[in-house]
Amino acid sequence: MPPRTASQILAEWHELAIQRDEASDADLAEAITARIEQVRREYIEGTPADHRPATGRAAVDDEPKIQMKLPL
Repeated sequence: MPPRTASQILAEWHELAIQRDEASDADLAEAITARIEQVRREYIEGTPADHRPATGRAAVDDEPKIQMKLPL
């Protein structure tokens, strides 16, 4: 399965937020919040490691990337 685009991830994130706001059950809202967290991580960090194609790269490439704030 190819990685999702940023717009696909954001669309799911938005839909989940709407569902969470409309949820009447606290357990359901908590489960949706957990899924939102997974989607947020996917958006920030990229596709999870178990979904990445095997490339034979060194283990160092699997470490999370750090985004630096640059002055404007």
